[in-house]
Amino acid sequence: MMKNKVEYHEIKSRFDCQVGKKYHRIIHALLKEKSVYDESLFILIDLFKIVSLGVETGLVELSGEDGLLGFQRRSQLTAFAKINAKEIHNIREIEWDKWRLEADRLRKANPYLAGNGKKSELARRIKKNLDLDETVQTISKRI
Repeated sequence: MMKNKVEYHEIKSRFDCQVGKKYHRIIHALLKEKSVYDESLFILIDLFKIVSLGVETGLVELSGEDGLLGFQRRSQLTAFAKINAKEIHNIREIEWDKWRLEADRLRKANPYLAGNGKKSELARRIKKNLDLDETVQTISKRI
């Protein structure tokens, strides 16, 4: 049996809606009243308190620091996913142009590097000169 997943924002919006409508008196009374009849109402009270704390603080209360880290990481990945591949390519193209300019400079300074089969050596020098983290193979493909 598959459980439905409910996101934090959805829970908060439901409670906000209930607070804004006719149930707000009941919820606020439950928050103050400790003699509640049903165990599930205690859970409702706890959820309401957690939701009212805000997303990050509520997540820490509900699931601890790991839950918060997961939420933050998911938010980062979601933001990154919104950048499409063409935009990423355009951003990287600027960096590749710097590599190509360095390759041209090195070829002019040392014509030996302009010959066939010297692309890996040229890429190694570019990596060293520009202090790049990319692999020699990656640099070699883009010059």
